[in-house]
Amino acid sequence: MGNRSRLFQIMGLAFFLLLSACEANSSSLSESSSDDSSASSVSSENSSSSSSSEASSSAESSSSSESSSSSESSSSSESSSSSESSSSSSEESSSSSSTPTIQTLSFDTNGGSLINPISAMSGSYISQPSNPWRTGYTFAGWYAEPGLSTPYVFLQMPEDSITVYADWETNSMIFSAVDGTNLMVNGNALYNPQAEIWVPKYHQGALVTAIDMYGFYGLRDITRIKLPDSINQIGSQAFAGDLALTAIDVLGQGTSFTSVNGILYNATMTDLVSYPIGKTDTSLTIPEGVLTIDSNAFNSALNLTSITFPTTLRYIEAEAFMFCQHLTTVTMNEGLESISNNAFYWNALVEVNLPSTLITLASSAFDSTYTITSYAVAPG
Repeated sequence: MGNRSRLFQIMGLAFFLLLSACEANSSSLSESSSDDSSASSVSSENSSSSSSSEASSSAESSSSSESSSSSESSSSSESSSSSESSSSSSEESSSSSSTPTIQTLSFDTNGGSLINPISAMSGSYISQPSNPWRTGYTFAGWYAEPGLSTPYVFLQMPEDSITVYADWETNSMIFSAVDGTNLMVNGNALYNPQAEIWVPKYHQGALVTAIDMYGFYGLRDITRIKLPDSINQIGSQAFAGDLALTAIDVLGQGTSFTSVNGILYNATMTDLVSYPIGKTDTSLTIPEGVLTIDSNAFNSALNLTSITFPTTLRYIEAEAFMFCQHLTTVTMNEGLESISNNAFYWNALVEVNLPSTLITLASSAFDSTYTITSYAVAPG
């Protein structure tokens, strides 16, 4: 009985200790679980904070990127718009300057029949009209300027309204070859020609460059001769005996000859080549710069009564004033060096005052000028 009682005491004590141990272990497990939960909560909070931060950063980055992208897009759009505007403006300007407009091509026939003007859009194709006609002449082509220097080709309507000009060829003139390509003209076969002689720049496609010796000699009724700027050679006395001739015109800008007031000079105006003897002027002052009066330049100029030489004159060639039967006064210049044979043959001079600079005086210089009463040489 006593032993059984002790046994029950021991078993009760053991059970109590076991129960206490279980409770302690349970408490420890609970605390550990609480700590883990707390740690998990902190971790979750940190993770949430990090995620929030990253999200914020990502949002900011995205916002910045979008802002930058928007800015770039805006800039690009503005640049593109500006470029397109500029391009559009350029295209409009180009379009404006190249827009076809109605232009007029007019025709100056230089005495020929009327040719109606052509009106068409600039750049459009046009055809050459029928040739004009003129009694006594053959049409010799259209030119781009009044001087008849540049042949005009009919292809497209020009950008601006213009006038083209007709060239003519007097009928019955004779053309002969100068070399393999160029021509010389002679008018000796002309019978009762028109008052105005036209020498064309081209005859049957060949360039006319020369006038034959005595080429238009003795054509008593012609009043004007028109020469192309292609002429580079004029034979001796080509216009002598043309008693009604008042003007020799060089059309355009010739490289060999030019004309002033109907008087023919070389291109540099250092030589006076030919004076139209039908001019009605009674006096003449030769322009400064002229060095030489060519042979027969004034031959038979019957209306001249007085001539004044320029200070630049050096040479008077043979027969220069031959048969100037009313020439009474010649004012010679200091600087004149030479007077050639028959220079003043059969004039009406009364007094001859020679300059001190004269070096050569041909013995026949004043032949048959029986009116001369005195000669004088300036001291020097």
